[in-house]
Amino acid sequence: MTDDYDYLVVTTNDIVKGLMNKFSPESMRESTIRIKDESYYYTKIADNYFTVYALINQKGDYTYLILYMVFLLLTCGILFVIIQVLAEKMARKNVASIDKLLFAVSQLEKGDMHAYVDIKTGDEFEMLANEFNSMLDNLNELMKRNKELSHIRKVNEIKLLQSQFNPHFLFNVLAMLRYTMVNDVEKAEEIIMSLSNLLRYSIHDKMKEVPFVKDMAYIRDYLKLHQLRFKERLTVDLQINENIEKALIPKLLLQPMIENAIKYGYRHQMTLHIRIKAQLLKERILFTVEDDGGGMDENTLQRIKINLLDSENGMKGIGLYNANRRLLLLYGEHAGLSIESTLGSGTKITFQIPYEKGASSDV
Repeated sequence: MTDDYDYLVVTTNDIVKGLMNKFSPESMRESTIRIKDESYYYTKIADNYFTVYALINQKGDYTYLILYMVFLLLTCGILFVIIQVLAEKMARKNVASIDKLLFAVSQLEKGDMHAYVDIKTGDEFEMLANEFNSMLDNLNELMKRNKELSHIRKVNEIKLLQSQFNPHFLFNVLAMLRYTMVNDVEKAEEIIMSLSNLLRYSIHDKMKEVPFVKDMAYIRDYLKLHQLRFKERLTVDLQINENIEKALIPKLLLQPMIENAIKYGYRHQMTLHIRIKAQLLKERILFTVEDDGGGMDENTLQRIKINLLDSENGMKGIGLYNANRRLLLLYGEHAGLSIESTLGSGTKITFQIPYEKGASSDV
């Protein structure tokens, strides 16, 4: 405490005493003051007669700052080690779950209809395993029902064609997920959610007809998984007429054509573009699935067209045949697939179905 002439009235430390008992620092700034080669932070309170100074040595602040930085570095180091250990543990756990799913899918490809998966991890992989097991139950149940109802061939054939499942696609997705899990967790979560949506949609909705907007949600997830796999090598153009979003269509109607385009489109090239169109023509819906893949020669094209008209599948693949067979059984002989293809230019598939608008609550 000093008076109006800077003479010390009282102090807690004699270091501030100068000549003739005056408070005379070497320098004084807005928030710092220097006394006898020491720097201090200070605050100042003044009235009409006295001035009170409160000084804090900066060395103490540096000590606290250094201790804080050391504590922060130690904490970060410990957290880094813990995160690394936990990440490695989680990666091993997730890879083990994916390996189980891959093995089950490979067994399913070999015809083992009891290749159930037992995963009890309490995470998304347990959900995928349950969806896979539920799908297997549905396939087994469907096969059982088809045997019991063989005398009503048309009904059975429609249900069988509607339930076709491609284990090779699931195997590829799980293989991609296995390697993505280690490098890109966010991308792996996208794959898990899209795959879960596909499995749930394909087995939980037992309606033979669904609103078009609902089936397109499945198609978008299906294409998203392929785009995550092929990245910029696969581009898609959707041209959908808004007037047909509520239209009722057979479930998984477009999936076989898209699968066929992807399966054969990369045979002679590195990139692929797929265009999907749906437009309303009076009382019918015209669908088009077109790609710029390698296409096919005239002899191959004619052989496929002949096989599509046969009552029994004579081709190696079943996707296009089943799609065409479903359309013929559901809508008659004028509803089959029309295929155009030129070697080196791509393939175009078109077909029409009657426009049937569903209730708004279905969408």
